Amino acid sequence: MRELKKSNQKISECPISPDVLIKLIKLIDQDVISVSSAKTVFEEMFHTQKDPAKIIEEKGLKQITDDKAIDQMVEAVLQANPSQVEEYKGGKEKVLGYLVGQVMKESKGKANPGAVNKFLKEKIANM
Repeated sequence: MRELKKSNQKISECPISPDVLIKLIKLIDQDVISVSSAKTVFEEMFHTQKDPAKIIEEKGLKQITDDKAIDQMVEAVLQANPSQVEEYKGGKEKVLGYLVGQVMKESKGKANPGAVNKFLKEKIANM
């Protein structure tokens, strides 16, 4: 709706077909891209009518789902933030959000947030 408003178009004038929108939704559902990356892809689709997979490839938006890569980033963030780890262990659960943010920063926003949360909690529990 935002893109339609910006271009002063009606929904019936939307350049993205339902089939192409379904492709984008499936890419989110399959963890190929995150919801935040999907917003970028959608905007590009709206203006260029390119296929979502092509946009993802061109812009390097594919989500990192490789457990080993995520595990390494989590390990680096935990080592760099020992005081936050101790705060989390002491009951400050909001600190987990900070640590997730640090991993996301490390991955340039491409790490799967669910996997990041899982790895952080597991690693901290085993420390």
